[in-house]
Amino acid sequence: MTQGIPASRYILIGPTPPPFGGVSVYVSRLSKKLRGEGHHVSVVNPSALRGVRKLLALARLVFDPREASIQLHAFDFSAMAAMIVRPFRKKLQYMDHNTAIYQRDLGRIRHYLFARVLRDSDEIVFVSRKAIDYYRGKGFKIAPHVQVRSPFLPPSLEDEGRIVATYSAETKKFVETHSPLLIANASAILFYGDVELYGLDMCVDLVARLKPDFPRIGMVFAIADATINADYIETVRRRIVEAGIQDNFHFLTGQRELWPLFRVADLMLRPTSDDGYGISLAEAISFDCAALASDVTGRPNGTSVFQSRNADAFYERAVALLRSRKLKKGVPT
Repeated sequence: MTQGIPASRYILIGPTPPPFGGVSVYVSRLSKKLRGEGHHVSVVNPSALRGVRKLLALARLVFDPREASIQLHAFDFSAMAAMIVRPFRKKLQYMDHNTAIYQRDLGRIRHYLFARVLRDSDEIVFVSRKAIDYYRGKGFKIAPHVQVRSPFLPPSLEDEGRIVATYSAETKKFVETHSPLLIANASAILFYGDVELYGLDMCVDLVARLKPDFPRIGMVFAIADATINADYIETVRRRIVEAGIQDNFHFLTGQRELWPLFRVADLMLRPTSDDGYGISLAEAISFDCAALASDVTGRPNGTSVFQSRNADAFYERAVALLRSRKLKKGVPT
């Protein structure tokens, strides 16, 4: 805490790891940062609570008369309702991380709750200007005091050893013996309409096209939950073998943080068909790893973009980035 500034009380409402995702990692790092500054921080993860436990947790927030700043990082309607009816004045900040959540048919009541949060919040933060335009296009009134701010907070380097220890010996060997090294990730293999959301299929095709020029290329594709659409993943594994890139493609599954890999990787890929901010891109750039992403939303400064689902544009930008940079390490041929 800065000398002379009194400690404040913060209540963060949002997901926390596991699972590891952009929002949960942000909430975790923010709570650690605020505590390190000497503030009092409480974290409520509404997705981890059910029934009576959830109601009691939210009721304690609503009827606590102490002054506090509440930050809402969850698109959770019980939490939104609690914020609307709170009888004691607490500063409310709503931070919108991803418009994709709203794109479902929410119904009139949930639409009303969200509109009230946008209207009643003392501070509204979006991760991109595109999100503001999207909501205004849906008829929501966005207050003039809205901010656009990056949700990226740098990781704590002291955690690196603990995270690397969660990687298998196979993963470590793959990373050490391939160059250039590419990284991509997905919370799970999901579909946006009929299109794969995180672009695993595009990464497979990209590695197959790059291998003639980069025979020791390696792709680490991290999937936090590989039990979802497991049959599709097996189909992709067979496709990898048919393409002759089984020695160049490695799946890293399970709940793990990836940022230590960016310290040795050459290119981070995010060929998503819909997306939020993409914190992994900002992490990669902060560790001098090039980043290439689809143009479906605003991206962190320094990211190269290509037209979403355009395989040729994806390949051309990837080749240009790899050839314009000094690769981080060499490997035995």
